[in-house]
Amino acid sequence: VVTFGDLKPRKTKGEFGKDPLNLVTVPAVSRKLHVKLLENYDRAKALSETNCFVAVSLDGPDAQTHEDLRGVDGCFEKTMSGVWLLQKEGVRFQFISCLYRGNADKLLETVKFAASMGASSIKINPTTPTARAKEMDANNELLSVREILEAKAKLFSELTPEQQKFVFFDVPAAFKSVGELQRSPGSVCGIHGILGVL
Repeated sequence: VVTFGDLKPRKTKGEFGKDPLNLVTVPAVSRKLHVKLLENYDRAKALSETNCFVAVSLDGPDAQTHEDLRGVDGCFEKTMSGVWLLQKEGVRFQFISCLYRGNADKLLETVKFAASMGASSIKINPTTPTARAKEMDANNELLSVREILEAKAKLFSELTPEQQKFVFFDVPAAFKSVGELQRSPGSVCGIHGILGVL
């Protein structure tokens, strides 16, 4: 796993193993983040020689929306530069978006932008009031459970069934339909196949 941001890199200097699957996250979720991306061709080339899947944070379809959350001027352009290198080298990647009040109205645009950039999928994670997001919660920047579910319903109503397959919207298992639970094995505990809903 290679991370840039909140977590310390576990592999450095572009040394990516030949493991069956390497997960690379670029960068980790952060309110104020010093952005370090795939800055050169050699690193992207090294990734392409492995069977890796890269997750790239994208919090909006434009620089202002993305950077409002990240808090780093110019990070949107750097992110797109890194994505361009991934595309050039044929590395599979997914966008991960942190949903909060500041970008909820651009959810559909973000999904369409992610698809246009050649991502294999986009994962939408509602921001929860932990770590740096506690301040956001105090400032009423986070969505309530009802607002999250409404945002999800609105988004999926505007997508075709085929487009819906591109989107992974993370909500607690308690708020998923039986059909969704059957389609998402991640909702089921691997220990004795237990489904936990608290």
